[in-house]
Amino acid sequence: MHTFLVPVGISYAFGGVFIIISPELALDGDQKWYLLLSHVNQILMLITMQLRQVTTRYFGDPSIPVEQLRTLLRCHLATVDSLFHHPTLGRESSRETLRELIQSLLQLLLDERTCELPDGENVIRAINSLCVRIIDSANGTLNTYSLDVILLDCHHFLKAFPSPSWKQRKSDVPLRTIKTMLHVLCRLQGSSILDFLENIPNKDDSELESYLLRTLKTIGGAAVASAPNSRRPSGSESRSKFGLPSAATREKLAEIFKKVASKQPEEAKNDRSTTSTSDEPEPRPTISANELLEIKMRLERIKSGQPL
Repeated sequence: MHTFLVPVGISYAFGGVFIIISPELALDGDQKWYLLLSHVNQILMLITMQLRQVTTRYFGDPSIPVEQLRTLLRCHLATVDSLFHHPTLGRESSRETLRELIQSLLQLLLDERTCELPDGENVIRAINSLCVRIIDSANGTLNTYSLDVILLDCHHFLKAFPSPSWKQRKSDVPLRTIKTMLHVLCRLQGSSILDFLENIPNKDDSELESYLLRTLKTIGGAAVASAPNSRRPSGSESRSKFGLPSAATREKLAEIFKKVASKQPEEAKNDRSTTSTSDEPEPRPTISANELLEIKMRLERIKSGQPL
């Protein structure tokens, strides 16, 4: 029988493996975590059963101190978090196990008595964080989504709870969640998502189809706006973006460059002789052919509004 530690104050025993739950040692610090690979679903199911007991039994039992309930929840949440902290362990959980676990976590999250616990806000925050970790670490099933089933469930939801009915409710989070999911599916599937509506009986009884059409139109408009042939920024916008000089400044620079490029050495010498007050002549600056070519190229870029 293998014995090793995971962080919490409860113990589990099954399949020849006895797990001592200890708050002093985290699972990710134990080198024997791989022994849990074949027992992840059992652990999660046991924790799910305990979480259900909290909402259906322990919350209504006055003989159980609230401090013990808080400790119990903290221990279970820490255990699940430690399991999914290892991506390998998280991917071992089955879809059915995850569905039951998430459902129990959401029930606990929605129960008003959870907030009444000591440090209840941190418990709520821990549940939210744990749900995100589970989603990130679990084995993804994007290629096995049954879109017809998902859309049928959304149809039933929107039929039972149409958008106007949420104006009288305190919160419309469920409706926004459904619409967010539909928006993501539209972005992933494109217009082909409409093909799955053929399997929905009486699809006109809900706003599902109209919402999908509006979403696809919005996504299509955004795609057109971001296409290479979309609207180009004006000259002033380009100059603002790249920090280019104004038109007046460009004209002055062009004039200077032209003078520098066209002035002959003898003319430059005469100019210096008339302006110099020193007895010794200043060294005449020279411009090589490469430098002159570079100056002309910069001049052309400035004229065309391109960045230097």
